[in-house]
Amino acid sequence: MNVVWGLDYIHDNTGVNGIDAPSDVPDYTMNGVAPFAQLNADVTERLTVTGGVRYEVIDVDIPTHVNELGTTVSGGTVQYREPLFNA
Repeated sequence: MNVVWGLDYIHDNTGVNGIDAPSDVPDYTMNGVAPFAQLNADVTERLTVTGGVRYEVIDVDIPTHVNELGTTVSGGTVQYREPLFNA
């Protein structure tokens, strides 16, 4: 039996450049962490059981911006919190 565990980290600043026309997509910043654990167990010589869990924590910050129609769109933060399982 063995266990693999760890922590993933993501940081992304995305900026959209309207080359031919103004962009309707705002710039945004995404930050996230995801602790995880994966277990592998040999049940028999021909059977291995594998299972794991990962907990995603992601925040996406979107500033207030003006779209291509000239309308001000309020920004904010979108938060994702989700356990993910595999077997």
